Amino acid sequence: MSFLAIADREKFLQRAADRLDEVSRLLDRVDLVVKCRMGTTLLTVVLVALVARETVAAWWLFLTVALFAVLAFLHERWMRRARALHRMADFHRRASSRIHADLEDTEDRRGVPTEAIRRRGVQLRRPSLDEDKLAANRRNRVRLLDRRGLGRHLDLFESGQVFDRLADFRTDSGGETLAWWLVNPAPPTLARARQAAVRELTPRVDLREAVAATGSLRAWPSHRWPVSTAWTLHPFDSKGRFGRARREAEADRPAEGEDRSAEGEDRPAEGGAGPAGGSGQSGAGTGDSAGKSGTGSGKEKKKSGRSDSLLAIPPYLPPKRERLLLALAFANLALLWTSLPLALLYSEAVWVCLLAVFSAVVYGMSLRQRVLAHEEMGWLMEPELSGLREIVSIFEREDFRSDCLARLGRDIAGAGAAISRLLSLHHRLRFRRNLLFAPFGAAVFFGSQHALAIDRWRRRHGEDLEKWLRVAGEFDALLALSQYAEERPAHAFAEFDDTPGLRAVNLGHPLIPEERLVRNTVVLGRGEPGIQVVTGSNMSGKSTLLRALGVNFLLARMGAPVNATSLQVGPGALGVSVAVHDSLQDGVSKFLAELFALRQVLDTGSAREPLFFLLDEILQGTNSDDRRAAVFALVRELARRRAVGVMTTHDLSLTELAEELPGQVRNHHFSERIVDGVMDFDYDLREGPLTRGNALELMRMLNLPAPRPDGADAGEFTSLPGLAGDREH
Repeated sequence: MSFLAIADREKFLQRAADRLDEVSRLLDRVDLVVKCRMGTTLLTVVLVALVARETVAAWWLFLTVALFAVLAFLHERWMRRARALHRMADFHRRASSRIHADLEDTEDRRGVPTEAIRRRGVQLRRPSLDEDKLAANRRNRVRLLDRRGLGRHLDLFESGQVFDRLADFRTDSGGETLAWWLVNPAPPTLARARQAAVRELTPRVDLREAVAATGSLRAWPSHRWPVSTAWTLHPFDSKGRFGRARREAEADRPAEGEDRSAEGEDRPAEGGAGPAGGSGQSGAGTGDSAGKSGTGSGKEKKKSGRSDSLLAIPPYLPPKRERLLLALAFANLALLWTSLPLALLYSEAVWVCLLAVFSAVVYGMSLRQRVLAHEEMGWLMEPELSGLREIVSIFEREDFRSDCLARLGRDIAGAGAAISRLLSLHHRLRFRRNLLFAPFGAAVFFGSQHALAIDRWRRRHGEDLEKWLRVAGEFDALLALSQYAEERPAHAFAEFDDTPGLRAVNLGHPLIPEERLVRNTVVLGRGEPGIQVVTGSNMSGKSTLLRALGVNFLLARMGAPVNATSLQVGPGALGVSVAVHDSLQDGVSKFLAELFALRQVLDTGSAREPLFFLLDEILQGTNSDDRRAAVFALVRELARRRAVGVMTTHDLSLTELAEELPGQVRNHHFSERIVDGVMDFDYDLREGPLTRGNALELMRMLNLPAPRPDGADAGEFTSLPGLAGDREH
């Protein structure tokens, strides 16, 4: 059953082609403007020569300069529009690529287990350095957001996994909000509110294009991630540099066991410069790091005996000191411009002019580090602030109906003028790099005055910026979910009620291409037994079923459509034990790590939200008798708690749980068939326990030692090439 049609992909490709056609027309205009500017330049040179010969009047030069300025304005305007349209085209191209991945060609069978058997192994792909860096950054951020390890167990955050397939987001705060929503299921009431917002935003392609046009997509977390909110508190170290303070703030982040989560279900949590107030920790760390040595060595004293914290640049200047600096600047300017004409008339006034120049240099050098720091911050913050300004403008001109979007609009009201002011200050601050403007800017303390103006902005709006970024992140995340919904128009939104359990009709995993996706119907509770014991042979689909249930449950609780025709979900807290790994550094064996995971699963449920568990091949690290006794005790406890969920196993003796707990435990199984020596998996979930396995047949296919299928002599094995000499197997 295919949910998406090829026409959907063609629709996105057509949108991308339309935007690129507009880009082409704009670039034709830009080429014409460039030629006109070159002609204007040549005309200006000719006029200068004619004015020098007094052939024409000098005022003609003003006309050519004015024409050149108009052409420069048009050039910049059209180039900015062309870049925005190109980003829109890239936005739709990415959507087309995702749909193509969902509609994988039937000739590409790399993901089929039968092909892996034929290849005698797995095709290893070495990730690029950029992918390695992104994976490391993401693991560090997810470690702080995902306290229950759902991302690790359900494969959510690796390259090409669920998080990457949710759709594009355009701001770092939007990426962190989306990650927080994914691993922290929201209450049903909040999930319903998000669903209403996603439904309202899904047909609004223009809004998604407007946000996409503000800047290029950056995978979360990008290198710019902690900048915007850390800047609100203390961006400078003792030498006025931002980068070192940011790194020291990263080092001051809490350990994995510390809990600094923000209150509220819809707020991204601990320790990040994300949209949920995590910047408080980041900024605090930055502020503490300002007292450290500028070299980051941790030394507290200089040779002078004074602490570096006494020399640290404050986040903004006190109002009295700022007014004093402004008064000195204007006084020095007045002295400089009055002494210059006097110096041309009287030689004694030269010393006054030199004194004014010297004091201007001292004034500029005293604020130089602050100006450079603000200039660096402007480059780093501009993409995030541009996205924030566009989101604010959307709320200013749109009247949304859903409660969730209306609340965001109230929270971000009045932010447009302030954000535009900050962007304008950062943009004008870069004028000091213009060679033609630099002398005039230095004469009027252009950089220093703008740095002080940015300090005033931060003092007035610094705390509000944190809230605005959180709101923008939520809206950006909702736009990403609406794009996900548009790309999968037949996927259903979950229905929430108060009946314990889950009913999923035609459930599938969102990462499996539609051409080879097999759907199953799963009912847990709701008049049926709440615990399913799923047996099955190797590679038959047991772990995939668990991941499909877990991923769709998380998608439902974050407000996104699910990969099913219908999904009814009651109250429940998700506990998962699927991917368990040992740790040599921590001295934890795989069996002990699995016990820790089971302990975490049992601690998940509550009286208000009963446990919804997914357990894959539990307690494999012990003998069969102990495993049987332990699993029976565990399932009895789960049944006593009225928990619902699925447990997979190869141990057929565990199917006797259905006999011990009738009405609470039910058996299902996956199977396969072998035709002409080829193993075929149908991935259909069937009633009852499994009656046979495929391990020995797989070993024979790979020419590994295994008993003969006829059972004639259990002591004889299939032949293998000798490893050395005449040794036999």
